[in-house]
Amino acid sequence: MAHGTATEFHLSPAMAITGIINYSTPEGRKHFERSIEKLGDELFDIETGDLHPFLDALYERAREMGWDIPGVGITDILLDPLDPHSEYVNIIKHHGELTLDQVRAFVATYITQESRAAQDDYAMYRCMRNSVTKNSLTRLGVWTNQYHIDEYASGNCLLKVMTRESGLETKSTTTFIRQTLTTLDERMKSYGDDVLKFNTYVKGLIRSLHERGEQTYDLLIHLKKGYLACKDSAFTKYITDLYQRDEDDESSDLTPDLLMVRAANKYKSLVQSGQWKKPTEVEWELMALRAEVRQSHKQGLPKDNNANESTKPHTNTTKPKYTKIPYKKWMHRPKWLKEHEHPSKLNMPCSFERVPFWYCCEENGGHCKRV
Repeated sequence: MAHGTATEFHLSPAMAITGIINYSTPEGRKHFERSIEKLGDELFDIETGDLHPFLDALYERAREMGWDIPGVGITDILLDPLDPHSEYVNIIKHHGELTLDQVRAFVATYITQESRAAQDDYAMYRCMRNSVTKNSLTRLGVWTNQYHIDEYASGNCLLKVMTRESGLETKSTTTFIRQTLTTLDERMKSYGDDVLKFNTYVKGLIRSLHERGEQTYDLLIHLKKGYLACKDSAFTKYITDLYQRDEDDESSDLTPDLLMVRAANKYKSLVQSGQWKKPTEVEWELMALRAEVRQSHKQGLPKDNNANESTKPHTNTTKPKYTKIPYKKWMHRPKWLKEHEHPSKLNMPCSFERVPFWYCCEENGGHCKRV
């Protein structure tokens, strides 16, 4: 190992730059251009209501550019700007715990100064505007006074307005999330028993609660309800056994996250092995029985609603040796059977497709007792 002057370690070049950045230099211009690049190939639209992918991408940009360095970066908001010992709250991860007034008060401490914080805040503002749709910019434009302090635009303030306008922070949304968690069985059905999609949906709900500083303590119960709605007996048995072991073992550490991981692994295992929703032996027997009944109904004689009940031909169905007439053949039955013509021998059956038919009327007793 070579010896020499120790090199200070940084995760990205931007984090190695301390103090005010000189934008008149090539390095400074490159830093600015990188910081304001759009966050993804596709622009985000706040009207979709799901800004989580946007927030994830913004958080990664903040880490790359050093916007989140504790005590130095801009994304950790000091709840009380006048108290240096006050609690910090990350606006990207916990935007729901901050009010717009708190964000504006924090931004006001540096936005008008010649400081690195002011540079980073403006870069964040430009980055966000480059990453959203024209429709979003139009909607946000009516609140321009809320994300400007004097003539200075603020990325932090814009983010707070954006999350509010997307509906991520309303009290009604929090209530809706809690209500939705109680009906996860219906959500599982809507996903066609896709456990992976179901887990992603639940994680999104929990994240939305955490962003508002809210918690849920019934998630294990709600998850069980959702998982047991799956139409796969092997999977539901696995989930039932997990819960049973958790109840019986006082040292069990079953958490919602652990349960979701195990449920996902079981689901993937069943799908990959071709066992997902594979019928059991009992289910196979029931399916075969239903198929047999359906086939019997299809091959049975169709009911002729126009026939007179007193002169309707009668078929002896008590003998198992007689075969049922297929529907297509029945549609082409002979004229004497179709129009119920009077046969020459009243006491003798007429046959069609090896099925005997008797003509029942008053002359031969009105009914047939032949077997």
